[in-house]
Amino acid sequence: MTIRTALCCFVIIVFALALRAQTTQPTASETGKEGSVSQASKPKTGVDLVEGKVVKVESGDTVTVEASGDDLYQIKLQAIDAPDVGQPHFEESKNSLSKMTRGKAVRVVVHAMGPSGVMIGTVYLKGRDVGLSLLERGLAWHYKKFPYQQTSASRKTYTDAQNIASAAGLGIWASASPVPPWVFRGETASAAPGGIETGPANGESTKPPVDGRKYTLGPRGGCYYVSESGGKVYVQDKTLCGVTTPETKP
Repeated sequence: MTIRTALCCFVIIVFALALRAQTTQPTASETGKEGSVSQASKPKTGVDLVEGKVVKVESGDTVTVEASGDDLYQIKLQAIDAPDVGQPHFEESKNSLSKMTRGKAVRVVVHAMGPSGVMIGTVYLKGRDVGLSLLERGLAWHYKKFPYQQTSASRKTYTDAQNIASAAGLGIWASASPVPPWVFRGETASAAPGGIETGPANGESTKPPVDGRKYTLGPRGGCYYVSESGGKVYVQDKTLCGVTTPETKP
């Protein structure tokens, strides 16, 4: 065998190995090792999006959405807590949400993953925030346990909607002392007269606001209120956030 022949054989072998390495290997889903759950059902730290049709309404704040590929996603309305089973207005709240969304196309902005794979998200129907609609009808509470899941503007919009419904005596606010669902479930929370939640979860002060302002104790100990422009304004008087002044040692 000549040197030229040996060199040609070597080149052919290398080329064949390169082609084999580039051959597409079967994916986990093709081999059946991965379940049928879509990657969209596993939200990362960022915001994910789910689009589909509401096929089931479990309660006044939870729906099941069928997306493309027949994937099913259970969605808990973010910052919304509707009456639980056994509470007044449970059926009214559930039926209202069902009439609003069942069988209709919705767009869900997913903020977090809750227990048992339930997604926490804002549901939009034709661009309208479904959770906000429930608050306006007086059929749910503004759930403020996780304030970081809402912008300051969104929190204000939700709070204003709840206050207007409460003042008008709509839905749950027809009762003189409606019991918030988290209290009904036995969770630690406080409620002002009329059942409107005020804190102190997440550092929120239980002290009456000054000039209509709501003061919040930040994670680093700063006391602030949110201005009309949405910015934080810190104050030196931390008693406005419920912080007691420590006694000075002699």
